[in-house]
Order: sequence, then C-alpha cells, then structure tokens
Amino acid sequence: MARSPPAPAGRRLGDARVVTVEVDPALAERARQALASAGRAPRVVWGDGASGWARGAPYDRVLATCSVLRVPGAWVAQTAPGGRIVAPLHRDVWSGGLVSLTVQDDGPARGRFTGSAWFMPLRADRLPSRPVDYTTGRSSTTGLDPARVTEPGFCAWAFARLPDITMTYTDEEGGARRVWPTGRDGSTATAAGDGDGDGDSGGGGGPFEVWQYGPASLWDRVEAAWGAYEAEGCPRQGEFGLTVTRDGRQEIWLRDPGRVIG
Repeated sequence: MARSPPAPAGRRLGDARVVTVEVDPALAERARQALASAGRAPRVVWGDGASGWARGAPYDRVLATCSVLRVPGAWVAQTAPGGRIVAPLHRDVWSGGLVSLTVQDDGPARGRFTGSAWFMPLRADRLPSRPVDYTTGRSSTTGLDPARVTEPGFCAWAFARLPDITMTYTDEEGGARRVWPTGRDGSTATAAGDGDGDGDSGGGGGPFEVWQYGPASLWDRVEAAWGAYEAEGCPRQGEFGLTVTRDGRQEIWLRDPGRVIG
C-alpha cells in the first residue's frame, strides 16, 4: 500500500499488487487518470490512509508519503509478518524523522530511525496553535549553541521528550543558526549562535541571547531536554527506535526496545 501514484512499484511488482490510498476524491481521480495515461493501472482507493485498506491486506510493504504523528495501528495489522513499514514521522519538534519498521511474528512493528524525509502531515494531524503575544517578551542568555539543538540525534531525543514543541530554524548571514521553538499554547522563543560553530562540534562559546514569549518559557524546556540528552552521551539518530502495536500503541526507545523513553 502506498499513498502516492506508485508507478515505479507497479513496474516492479505488477499493477495488480499495488494499492494507493488518497483522502481527497479529486486528487484520487487525478492520480487514476495520470497513471492511466502512463499505461499503469494500480488500484487507486479514495479513503483515509490512516485506516489503510483492509480489503487488500496483508501487505508486504507500506510506504507512507504523508508524515504522521503516530504510525497507525491499522498499518501494522494489515502488514504481513516480516513485512516493512516505512513512514516519515512528525511531532511538533521534528518533522521529517524517517522510520523503517519490520512487523514481528508476535504482532508489533519495530525498527529504528533511519534518516529524514519531509512530507505534508496527515490531515487529521494538523493541529491549530494559538497566536503569540509578543508584548510578553523577556530576554536572557544561554550557554547552549542553538545550532546544536538542530542535530538529528537531539531531534530524535526531543521527538520523545518535547512532543508539544515545534522547532524551526534558519541560517542567517555570517553562518549563525537561529532557532524558534514554538508551542501550541501561544508560547515561543528565539535564539541564535554566533556562526563560529558547526553544530556537531558544539559551536561557539556564547553566551547567546534568548528571547521568550507567551505563558511558557520554551527555551528553558529545550535546555533541560538538552541536559538530559547530553547526560546520555549525545546518542546518534540511529540509536533511537520505535515500536508500534496493532492497536496503535507507540513507544520510542533508545538503543534497546526495552528502554522506552517516550
């Protein structure tokens, strides 16, 4: 099962073995027509991709081309033991974490974070946020180079520990990386390094100016999460993994599936 026009899969496997699911009926029809014009005829289903398509199960592969807050249990239930689920994840703090999960003989799907892929969120996962009141601004300083909190390893950690914070960033003139953590409650913060660091090595020495707005002090939460991450030895992205059960229960773990961190 896939969620985008699966012409390459159809060529490899045969159209009869490929299903694509699209929630928008107009887009589903456009996909069907585009595939037909290319000489392909996989099954195009109009429906909610989060529910999969049970009539075609079991599947050997489930490839998601929208990002999800949680891997749906239906995908696990509809995938054969030994089958693979590849999906981009998004929580507020990190959109783009890619996981590759294998369905186990005893039911759950399990695997590691394997890289990054950016897709639009599943429609049901697009959560509203309150506007920020910028008159509440308060300044402080930090010794943490903001570039470090954009490293993939910390993003995977924060995916579990800061699930309600959006983290965006941009590179400014001179090489400094500016970071904005934002919450759905109308809180935000911003901080930028001095451009002397490269993230992986720890960067310039600071202190760096921080501005925080709204009811919560989000940079303080980011700093606390960084401290816990650093205490773990700054694990790399590939040391994090995910387990998802058939009923949709999801566990994020570090190094071993028995060590759940979120």
